Amino acid sequence: MRKILERKIKFHLNLRQDEATIVESIAQHIHTKLFPKLPPSDEKLVGIASKVEEVIKLADIRVNDVRFIGIWGMGGIGKTTIAHAVYKSMEDNEFKVCCFLEIIRENCKKKGLVVQVQMDLLAQCHIKCKLDNENQGREVIKNALCKKKVLLVLDDASDISQLDNLAGKRGWFGLGSRVIITTRDMHLLKRHAVHATYEVQTLVQEEALRFFCLNSFNQDQPNEGYLEISQEIVEHSGCLPLALKVLGKHFNGSRDIGYWRSELEKLKNGLDLDIGK
Repeated sequence: MRKILERKIKFHLNLRQDEATIVESIAQHIHTKLFPKLPPSDEKLVGIASKVEEVIKLADIRVNDVRFIGIWGMGGIGKTTIAHAVYKSMEDNEFKVCCFLEIIRENCKKKGLVVQVQMDLLAQCHIKCKLDNENQGREVIKNALCKKKVLLVLDDASDISQLDNLAGKRGWFGLGSRVIITTRDMHLLKRHAVHATYEVQTLVQEEALRFFCLNSFNQDQPNEGYLEISQEIVEHSGCLPLALKVLGKHFNGSRDIGYWRSELEKLKNGLDLDIGK
């Protein structure tokens, strides 16, 4: 058995150990490869762990196929945050290429052409080239990645042409590849025939209050005398993570509850321009 291990095991083992210990080491190595660990927790990422686990289950890296996974929900609900956490938890699982392509919708508007985003994708894959058009971009992406195990996140896609030109078909990627797409449009995912979708829900009331407090009081509960007004603000936010974060930062550092009440009334009558932006 030791001779077989010396030839086959591609990670370091102390072969002076007894065989039971060696087998345990092998089992632990396989478990690490097949079941990705969650990234180190951020105390301000409230309510995210279970969502990340669900997406990882859908991706199921134990299966040696190519899968497109969709994460969808309204703006500000945390799709990108979840995708980042999933990406970090999976990127060490022997993928040959890992690429996180951010804010595709915005970048396509700024740069005017999907071809510029295609070049961004290739640059992250360490392929620098000048593309003349989207058709050329599709061919270069396909030829460069079709035999490689790829982890690709397409964040905030808004149009089918973006998906068609960045990750058109499963055959563009090697076996074991995973493409994760975040979008506000569930029908976009259906049109692109993704393997599975995950709908992101708002935080529950308790999670929302804790998240708001972390951003407004730098702790997971309100200061004395601020519970009721904090609950009102959370209710006004609709438990939307981005709104809770922005409002929490807005109130952070203000100890005068009179100011809080005044600002809350303003919010009820219409968002402050800076907050709205």
